[in-house]
Amino acid sequence: MAVVSAVVAGAAAVTSVVGGAVAANQAKQAAKGARGDKARAEAELESIKRSRATIINPYESTKDLSGLAKDLSQSLSNPFAQLGVATQAAEIQMEQADIALANTLDTLRATGASAGGATALAQAALQSKQGISANIEQQEAQNEKLRAQGEANLQSQKAAEQQRLQSIAIS
Repeated sequence: MAVVSAVVAGAAAVTSVVGGAVAANQAKQAAKGARGDKARAEAELESIKRSRATIINPYESTKDLSGLAKDLSQSLSNPFAQLGVATQAAEIQMEQADIALANTLDTLRATGASAGGATALAQAALQSKQGISANIEQQEAQNEKLRAQGEANLQSQKAAEQQRLQSIAIS
């Protein structure tokens, strides 16, 4: 039995050696295959790199033109800043009222009218001049309103000009 055991042990050793040699050969073949796969993958990668399109920067020739933009806000002005009041018409109106009143007063004197007529005439002159004064005040109030609107428009235009320049600089 000892011989059988020795033969079995010998056969097992031979099988182990043969199995190890077979496994080593398979590993060698697998490594060779892996090296071939790696070489094919690297060749394919290089082929893809060579065939890809060249990247073109569409902004390469673009130049910064923002320096050509000029600030035009200094040329803006308020057209209502220097409005005047039409006093010439008011002065003419006052002169006409004075002439009419003087003529009426002369008529009253010539006809011998009482002092009550002169007082009424003075009241009429006062009312006439108050109306003229109110007209001038209305003109002044309207001019102030227009000045304020003009200033608001001017500031808005200046802000728009500054925004335009900033947009140019940013783009």
